[in-house]
Amino acid sequence: MEQAEWIGASSGYRIQISQGIPADPPEARFLFNQSKYLAGQTCGEPILFRVWRKNRMLAFIYLFLGDKVAFSPCRATFGSVECTAAVTAEALDLLLQQASSFASSRSLTSIRVISYPFCYDYEGSTWITAAFLRNGFSIQYADENYHIPVIEEKWELSLHPSARRRLEKCLAAGFTFGPESASYAGKAWHFINTCRKRRGFPITLDQDSFIRLLEGFPGVYQLFTVKDGANTAALTVTVRINEHILYNFYPADAEGYQTYSPSILLTKELYEYAGRQGFKLLDLGIATDQGRPNHGLIRFKRNLGALPSLKLTFLKLLP
Repeated sequence: MEQAEWIGASSGYRIQISQGIPADPPEARFLFNQSKYLAGQTCGEPILFRVWRKNRMLAFIYLFLGDKVAFSPCRATFGSVECTAAVTAEALDLLLQQASSFASSRSLTSIRVISYPFCYDYEGSTWITAAFLRNGFSIQYADENYHIPVIEEKWELSLHPSARRRLEKCLAAGFTFGPESASYAGKAWHFINTCRKRRGFPITLDQDSFIRLLEGFPGVYQLFTVKDGANTAALTVTVRINEHILYNFYPADAEGYQTYSPSILLTKELYEYAGRQGFKLLDLGIATDQGRPNHGLIRFKRNLGALPSLKLTFLKLLP
């Protein structure tokens, strides 16, 4: 149950602090900050900070309180501050100052915030980055995120010649693309887990959590596969971040298909699907791990014609 407290501030601004996920949530633009998503998060005590001027909310952030650390997100790709076009530097400063004071009052030692890629909102990302740095936060990690703008031109025109050759090889071999139902989720998790172990990356969701997401958010989480006859050559989970952004989450391919790179065909089909559904951006995710580059993955995503933008993690040590 939400318990709200109002704190007065200068120049007509007010800070609202709510304990719990509110029944009247702020207008979050991104899935991972929406109450329907956050309601299932259980890895800390949720606190919502909102800054208002008159009757207009200008910005907000959810923090989840652990034993020693306040973090945003709880369990998602990102959390961080969301703001409107009417936000001011003063409003952002007050928001972060009150969040920091609250965390200090709970005897926490630090605040860690993972923000969304700059390509989601370049202006907003610039404003909140400047505000974090003004208010005692440092950049803990600077990751490289890659995305493909969804435009009317054919995606293949932006491909590196080597990627185009492998795409043509997949098409010549008769590989097929299509959606899978949520009942396929268990098999998909094992496929992804096997692929990530082969590449030396742990899977961040256990099987039960993975299945709950696909079953609990129909139309938001969607499975797609590329098949070679009856064999799955590649698959991915897409996430509808909002009406403009489609996130390619957990792409994976089967061992033995390296000479085909079926993930290239998967990306082609996702790009065309995104265009048909009205998305403006296909997010391929990061190609770094806590700032450490994966040079092969960077090269692969650049060969797909993907563009880089920053995805920052902020850290503040509390007195």
